[in-house]
Amino acid sequence: MKVYRYAYKVDIGRIRKINEDNVSAFMNHAGDLLFLLLDGMGGHQKGDVASKLALEYIKQEFMKRNTTFNNVFLMKHWLSNAVKNANEHVNSIASKTPSMKGMGTTCVGVLISNDKTLFMNVGDSRGYVFKDQKLIQVTEDETYANFLYQVGKIKKEEVLYHEKRNVLTNALGVYPKLSITTTLYKEDYDALLLCSDGLYTMVSDIELENILKKDLPLEEKIQECIDLANKNGGKDNIGILLCEVKK
Repeated sequence: MKVYRYAYKVDIGRIRKINEDNVSAFMNHAGDLLFLLLDGMGGHQKGDVASKLALEYIKQEFMKRNTTFNNVFLMKHWLSNAVKNANEHVNSIASKTPSMKGMGTTCVGVLISNDKTLFMNVGDSRGYVFKDQKLIQVTEDETYANFLYQVGKIKKEEVLYHEKRNVLTNALGVYPKLSITTTLYKEDYDALLLCSDGLYTMVSDIELENILKKDLPLEEKIQECIDLANKNGGKDNIGILLCEVKK
Protein backbone atom coordinates (compact mmCIF):
# COMPACT_ATOMS: atom_id res chain seq x y z
CA MET A 1 0.00 0.00 0.00
CA LYS A 2 1.12 3.53 -0.75
CA VAL A 3 1.29 6.17 1.94
CA TYR A 4 -0.16 9.60 1.13
CA ARG A 5 1.06 12.64 3.07
CA TYR A 6 -0.67 15.91 2.35
CA ALA A 7 -1.05 19.52 3.44
CA TYR A 8 -2.89 22.55 2.11
CA LYS A 9 -3.20 26.29 2.60
CA VAL A 10 -4.97 29.38 1.28
CA ASP A 11 -3.52 32.88 1.16
CA ILE A 12 -5.48 36.03 0.33
CA GLY A 13 -2.71 37.39 -1.90
CA ARG A 14 -1.69 41.03 -2.17
CA ILE A 15 -4.61 42.59 -4.06
CA ARG A 16 -7.94 40.98 -3.15
CA LYS A 17 -9.84 42.14 -0.07
CA ILE A 18 -11.67 38.85 0.54
CA ASN A 19 -10.68 35.22 0.11
CA GLU A 20 -12.81 33.17 -2.28
CA ASP A 21 -10.60 30.06 -2.35
CA ASN A 22 -11.42 26.98 -0.28
CA VAL A 23 -9.27 23.87 -0.07
CA SER A 24 -9.42 20.77 2.11
CA ALA A 25 -8.69 17.03 2.34
CA PHE A 26 -10.79 14.25 3.84
CA MET A 27 -10.43 10.56 4.68
CA ASN A 28 -13.65 8.62 5.20
CA HIS A 29 -14.36 5.45 7.18
CA ALA A 30 -13.43 3.30 4.17
CA GLY A 31 -9.94 4.82 4.09
CA ASP A 32 -10.52 6.60 0.79
CA LEU A 33 -9.12 10.11 0.27
CA LEU A 34 -10.74 13.13 -1.31
CA PHE A 35 -8.90 16.37 -2.07
CA LEU A 36 -10.90 19.45 -3.10
CA LEU A 37 -9.93 22.96 -4.17
CA LEU A 38 -12.48 25.57 -5.16
CA ASP A 39 -12.04 29.14 -6.35
CA GLY A 40 -15.12 31.35 -6.05
CA MET A 41 -15.68 33.35 -9.20
CA GLY A 42 -14.17 36.82 -8.93
CA GLY A 43 -16.42 39.64 -10.02
CA HIS A 44 -19.55 37.72 -9.10
CA GLN A 45 -21.68 38.05 -6.00
CA LYS A 46 -20.71 35.76 -3.13
CA GLY A 47 -17.98 33.71 -4.80
CA ASP A 48 -16.65 32.92 -1.33
CA VAL A 49 -20.07 31.55 -0.33
CA ALA A 50 -20.33 29.41 -3.47
CA SER A 51 -16.94 27.76 -2.95
CA LYS A 52 -17.66 27.05 0.73
CA LEU A 53 -21.17 25.67 0.07
CA ALA A 54 -19.94 23.33 -2.65
CA LEU A 55 -17.01 22.06 -0.60
CA GLU A 56 -19.17 21.34 2.43
CA TYR A 57 -21.81 19.55 0.35
CA ILE A 58 -19.31 17.25 -1.38
CA LYS A 59 -17.53 16.61 1.93
CA GLN A 60 -20.77 15.51 3.62
CA GLU A 61 -21.56 13.10 0.79
CA PHE A 62 -18.05 11.64 0.95
CA MET A 63 -17.99 11.20 4.71
CA LYS A 64 -21.23 9.18 4.57
CA ARG A 65 -19.43 6.40 2.71
CA ASN A 66 -18.09 3.47 4.74
CA THR A 67 -17.16 1.10 1.92
CA THR A 68 -14.38 1.54 -0.61
CA PHE A 69 -14.97 1.70 -4.37
CA ASN A 70 -14.71 -1.67 -6.14
CA ASN A 71 -13.72 -0.23 -9.52
CA VAL A 72 -12.99 2.94 -11.47
CA PHE A 73 -16.51 3.12 -12.92
CA LEU A 74 -17.98 3.44 -9.42
CA MET A 75 -15.39 6.10 -8.53
CA LYS A 76 -16.33 8.17 -11.58
CA HIS A 77 -20.04 7.64 -11.02
CA TRP A 78 -19.93 8.72 -7.37
CA LEU A 79 -17.63 11.73 -7.90
CA SER A 80 -19.59 13.03 -10.89
CA ASN A 81 -22.91 12.69 -9.06
CA ALA A 82 -21.57 14.36 -5.91
CA VAL A 83 -20.33 17.37 -7.86
CA LYS A 84 -23.50 17.60 -9.96
CA ASN A 85 -25.62 17.52 -6.81
CA ALA A 86 -23.40 20.18 -5.23
CA ASN A 87 -24.00 22.29 -8.34
CA GLU A 88 -27.78 21.97 -7.97
CA HIS A 89 -27.47 22.80 -4.25
CA VAL A 90 -25.49 26.01 -4.87
CA ASN A 91 -27.65 27.02 -7.83
CA SER A 92 -30.85 26.50 -5.84
CA ILE A 93 -29.63 28.74 -3.02
CA ALA A 94 -28.47 31.40 -5.51
CA SER A 95 -31.80 31.39 -7.35
CA LYS A 96 -33.71 32.07 -4.11
CA THR A 97 -31.42 34.84 -2.87
CA PRO A 98 -31.14 37.99 -5.02
CA SER A 99 -27.78 39.02 -3.53
CA MET A 100 -26.32 35.62 -4.49
CA LYS A 101 -27.66 35.40 -8.03
CA GLY A 102 -24.94 34.30 -10.45
CA MET A 103 -22.53 33.10 -7.79
CA GLY A 104 -20.28 30.24 -8.83
CA THR A 105 -16.99 28.50 -8.28
CA THR A 106 -14.38 26.37 -9.95
CA CYS A 107 -13.82 22.91 -8.50
CA VAL A 108 -10.84 20.62 -8.96
CA GLY A 109 -10.57 17.42 -6.99
CA VAL A 110 -8.84 14.08 -6.62
CA LEU A 111 -10.43 10.88 -5.36
CA ILE A 112 -7.98 8.16 -4.26
CA SER A 113 -9.32 4.66 -3.64
CA ASN A 114 -7.34 1.39 -3.64
CA ASP A 115 -4.33 3.36 -4.93
CA LYS A 116 -6.30 4.53 -7.97
CA THR A 117 -6.19 8.28 -8.63
CA LEU A 118 -9.15 10.01 -10.28
CA PHE A 119 -9.03 13.73 -11.13
CA MET A 120 -12.15 15.84 -11.53
CA ASN A 121 -12.35 19.36 -12.92
CA VAL A 122 -14.82 22.21 -13.41
CA GLY A 123 -13.37 25.56 -14.48
CA ASP A 124 -9.74 26.68 -14.44
CA SER A 125 -8.30 25.52 -11.14
CA ARG A 126 -5.67 22.89 -11.90
CA GLY A 127 -4.59 19.39 -10.98
CA TYR A 128 -1.01 18.23 -11.60
CA VAL A 129 1.16 15.22 -10.90
CA PHE A 130 4.89 15.50 -10.13
CA LYS A 131 6.69 12.58 -11.76
CA ASP A 132 10.39 12.06 -12.56
CA GLN A 133 11.12 15.62 -11.38
CA LYS A 134 8.62 17.05 -13.87
CA LEU A 135 5.27 18.74 -13.32
CA ILE A 136 2.51 17.36 -15.57
CA GLN A 137 -0.85 19.11 -15.87
CA VAL A 138 -3.62 16.49 -15.79
CA THR A 139 -6.69 18.73 -15.91
CA GLU A 140 -7.64 20.98 -18.83
CA ASP A 141 -8.44 24.65 -18.21
CA GLU A 142 -12.07 25.32 -19.09
CA THR A 143 -11.58 28.87 -20.31
CA TYR A 144 -12.39 30.64 -23.56
CA ALA A 145 -8.70 31.27 -24.22
CA ASN A 146 -7.89 27.58 -23.88
CA PHE A 147 -10.82 26.76 -26.17
CA LEU A 148 -9.32 29.05 -28.80
CA TYR A 149 -6.03 27.16 -28.46
CA GLN A 150 -7.73 23.79 -28.77
CA VAL A 151 -9.44 24.78 -32.02
CA GLY A 152 -6.21 26.21 -33.42
CA LYS A 153 -7.03 29.92 -33.24
CA ILE A 154 -4.13 30.88 -30.96
CA LYS A 155 -0.81 29.34 -29.90
CA LYS A 156 -0.22 27.63 -26.56
CA GLU A 157 2.07 30.39 -25.32
CA GLU A 158 -0.66 32.97 -26.00
CA VAL A 159 -3.22 31.36 -23.66
CA LEU A 160 -1.80 32.68 -20.39
CA TYR A 161 -1.84 36.29 -21.62
CA HIS A 162 -4.97 36.28 -23.78
CA GLU A 163 -7.69 38.82 -22.93
CA LYS A 164 -10.20 35.96 -22.51
CA ARG A 165 -7.93 33.84 -20.28
CA ASN A 166 -10.16 34.46 -17.24
CA VAL A 167 -13.46 33.83 -19.03
CA LEU A 168 -14.70 30.45 -17.81
CA THR A 169 -16.60 28.12 -20.13
CA ASN A 170 -17.72 26.00 -17.17
CA ALA A 171 -18.41 26.75 -13.50
CA LEU A 172 -20.20 25.15 -10.58
CA GLY A 173 -23.39 26.78 -9.31
CA VAL A 174 -24.14 29.22 -12.12
CA TYR A 175 -26.59 27.01 -14.03
CA PRO A 176 -28.90 24.16 -12.89
CA LYS A 177 -26.96 21.58 -14.93
CA LEU A 178 -23.21 21.00 -15.07
CA SER A 179 -20.68 19.20 -17.26
CA ILE A 180 -17.82 17.47 -15.42
CA THR A 181 -14.53 16.12 -16.69
CA THR A 182 -12.93 13.14 -14.90
CA THR A 183 -9.50 11.73 -15.70
CA LEU A 184 -7.97 8.54 -14.31
CA TYR A 185 -4.22 8.93 -13.92
CA LYS A 186 -2.91 5.40 -14.42
CA GLU A 187 0.83 5.83 -13.87
CA ASP A 188 2.78 6.10 -10.63
CA TYR A 189 3.70 9.59 -9.44
CA ASP A 190 5.73 11.14 -6.65
CA ALA A 191 3.32 13.92 -5.72
CA LEU A 192 0.15 15.64 -6.82
CA LEU A 193 -0.67 19.31 -6.71
CA LEU A 194 -4.00 21.13 -6.78
CA CYS A 195 -4.01 24.90 -7.12
CA SER A 196 -6.10 27.91 -8.08
CA ASP A 197 -5.10 30.32 -10.83
CA GLY A 198 -3.72 32.62 -8.15
CA LEU A 199 -0.73 30.28 -8.03
CA TYR A 200 -0.11 29.14 -11.58
CA THR A 201 -0.53 32.58 -13.16
CA MET A 202 2.08 34.00 -10.78
CA VAL A 203 4.52 31.07 -10.63
CA SER A 204 5.78 29.20 -13.69
CA ASP A 205 5.84 25.41 -13.97
CA ILE A 206 9.65 25.47 -13.84
CA GLU A 207 9.59 27.51 -10.63
CA LEU A 208 7.07 25.09 -9.11
CA GLU A 209 9.21 22.12 -10.15
CA ASN A 210 12.26 23.65 -8.48
CA ILE A 211 10.34 24.01 -5.22
CA LEU A 212 8.90 20.48 -5.36
CA LYS A 213 12.38 19.03 -5.95
CA LYS A 214 13.63 20.39 -2.63
CA ASP A 215 14.12 18.16 0.40
CA LEU A 216 11.75 20.09 2.62
CA PRO A 217 8.64 19.32 4.68
CA LEU A 218 5.34 19.62 2.79
CA GLU A 219 4.30 22.73 4.68
CA GLU A 220 7.53 24.54 3.81
CA LYS A 221 7.17 23.72 0.11
CA ILE A 222 3.62 25.07 0.15
CA GLN A 223 4.73 28.25 1.90
CA GLU A 224 7.53 28.75 -0.65
CA CYS A 225 4.97 28.49 -3.46
CA ILE A 226 2.73 31.06 -1.77
CA ASP A 227 5.62 33.41 -0.98
CA LEU A 228 6.80 33.30 -4.59
CA ALA A 229 3.28 33.96 -5.93
CA ASN A 230 3.04 37.01 -3.68
CA LYS A 231 6.54 38.15 -4.60
CA ASN A 232 5.55 37.96 -8.28
CA GLY A 233 2.45 40.09 -7.76
CA GLY A 234 -0.05 38.14 -5.66
CA LYS A 235 -2.89 39.35 -7.90
CA ASP A 236 -5.42 36.76 -6.70
CA ASN A 237 -6.15 34.44 -3.79
CA ILE A 238 -3.71 31.54 -3.70
CA GLY A 239 -5.06 28.07 -2.95
CA ILE A 240 -2.76 25.04 -2.91
CA LEU A 241 -2.85 21.39 -1.85
CA LEU A 242 0.23 19.19 -2.06
CA CYS A 243 0.25 15.41 -1.57
CA GLU A 244 3.42 13.28 -1.60
CA VAL A 245 3.34 9.54 -2.17
CA LYS A 246 5.60 6.98 -0.53
CA LYS A 247 5.65 3.39 -1.77
